[in-house]
Amino acid sequence: MMILFKVLCIFFGASVGSAARFWTGEFFRVKTKLPGWNAILCANLVGSFIIGLGSAWLSHEMYIATLQHSPPGSLAVAEMNFNLTSVLLVTGFCGGITTFSTFSLDTVILCYERKYLQAVLNMGLSIILCTLAVVLGIYLGGGNTL
Repeated sequence: MMILFKVLCIFFGASVGSAARFWTGEFFRVKTKLPGWNAILCANLVGSFIIGLGSAWLSHEMYIATLQHSPPGSLAVAEMNFNLTSVLLVTGFCGGITTFSTFSLDTVILCYERKYLQAVLNMGLSIILCTLAVVLGIYLGGGNTL
C-alpha cells in the first residue's frame, strides 16, 4: 500500500512540475522576445535550485528527527514523511520540470565526495552524449526535419 502512495506522490509532483515547465515556456513565448531555449534554461535552473534546496532541507529535517527525544515510533513516522516528501518534491516535481536537476545534484554530490574527475566526466559525457542522442533521434526519426 505504501508503494502505491509513493507512486501517487510522484504522479502529483510530476504533473505539477510538468505544468510549471509548460507555463514557463508560455510565459517566455508571450511575454519576452527571448529565444525559446531560454524557457528551458529557466526551467532547468529552477529545477536544479529546487532539487538542491529540497535535498538540503530534507536532509536537515531527517537529522533533526533523529535527534528528537520522542516517543517510540515517532522516528518511523518522521522517516515515512521524509520519504513521501522526497518522492513528491525531488522525484516528482523536479523530475517533471526537468531531469537536468538530478544530473546537477549528482555532479554536486561527486564534488562533495572529492571525486572531481568523475564529476567532470559526468558533466562532459552527459552534455555530449545526450546531445548526440538527440541528433541520433532526429536522424532515426526522419532526418533533418528541424
